[in-house]
Amino acid sequence: MTSQLMSQIPEDSSVVINSNFTLQDASEEYSNYIKELVAQCKSNNAKALCLKCWCLLSASQKTKHMPEHLTPSNILTPGQFSSELSFRTFAIQNGRSKNIDGEIYFQVISKFPEPHTQTKQKNIRGRETISVLPNDIGSEAVSWHLTKQMKMTSTDAILQEEPIHITLSQKNLMNTSREKTHTNEEAKVSKRKENFQKVRKNY
Repeated sequence: MTSQLMSQIPEDSSVVINSNFTLQDASEEYSNYIKELVAQCKSNNAKALCLKCWCLLSASQKTKHMPEHLTPSNILTPGQFSSELSFRTFAIQNGRSKNIDGEIYFQVISKFPEPHTQTKQKNIRGRETISVLPNDIGSEAVSWHLTKQMKMTSTDAILQEEPIHITLSQKNLMNTSREKTHTNEEAKVSKRKENFQKVRKNY
């Protein structure tokens, strides 16, 4: 590690190592963790890394992650942190390491995002998905209102189409009826002419 990176690690001799900084530099646990991280980055199901949350994200988790975190500078692809040097660099730059009594400790990358950083998906038929953050009452109300409005609009459209359909059907029936009536009248006239001709022949 370069001296420049080392100088960025804050010294904190007054704190006890807590759950956030459990990975001691150059320890066996550290070495095993780096191997596991590198293997994850090279696997078929490799996950991305959110620097702000310091957590791994699968493809589906990434689509539901907080929109303000989804920037190229904050979401790293597996290839961007697939080495020990890149892990140490990003950890130091993002406050995920501490110098405690002369020893360097790192914060392990969480394998899953925190629930509050993921959005709920509200599927509305015929419309694109709307993401709503948990406990966002205003958004929930908007989502419900949109769903209700769309259902009403759909019903109104059906009601508006029905009279047109009925009118056309009635008009077709009326035209058909008139055509039949006209045909019947012509047949009656023709029959009368035939009867008249027969009567004349008899006389």
